[in-house]
Amino acid sequence: MVTSEVYSRVLAIRHGLQQGIAYRIEMPDGDFFVTSSLVVDGLGDSGRIDVFHGGLWKSLPASVVWADQAEMGIAILSIPVELPRLGPIRIGLGGIVLGQDIYFLGYPYGFVEEINHSFDLPLPFVKKGVLSQVSPGEYNRFFIDGIYNPGFAGGPVAFRNVETNALQIAGIIIRSYEVLSPVYSNRGQPTDFAARVDTGIILAHDIQKAIELWRTGG
Repeated sequence: MVTSEVYSRVLAIRHGLQQGIAYRIEMPDGDFFVTSSLVVDGLGDSGRIDVFHGGLWKSLPASVVWADQAEMGIAILSIPVELPRLGPIRIGLGGIVLGQDIYFLGYPYGFVEEINHSFDLPLPFVKKGVLSQVSPGEYNRFFIDGIYNPGFAGGPVAFRNVETNALQIAGIIIRSYEVLSPVYSNRGQPTDFAARVDTGIILAHDIQKAIELWRTGG
């Protein structure tokens, strides 16, 4: 079960040809949004992105205030969009165990315009997966066994803390892993073509670790 304190922080965004999620985090000095750096590649410290709010796409100024140095990582954004205040939600990987059910949110293939709305924001789709591996390190990467669609990059990963039973945000989706699979003719002969095939393995990064790096100048 995923409740409003999780999904009401999900913002559908577009930048260039990329579409994904910016996830809202409340800080003492204002609201910021966390996303996959792949969604906002090239945005920089002064640019514009499209935000779906109030039933339509709006072009808003936006800036990247911090991005990690990983080839595929997290970016933290400043976006001047007015959203209602929400109760606190815990973030980070504390209280999670391998093999646990987890939930990830997004808008598959940009499907935002024909669904129910909450807080003037489109209600995201919720998918379920399994925590397959955690790779502690500079960025605290973790891996999900689940079905990924375009439109989920930057989406939050939620789980029930095994110690408190409270919903918690482990991190955000960065991307899925794909492999090139040979294409065969209808007679079973190999061709010169290959197709990208989703492996069912999804890469995510810990939000809490990203915020710590940002605040300490990492």
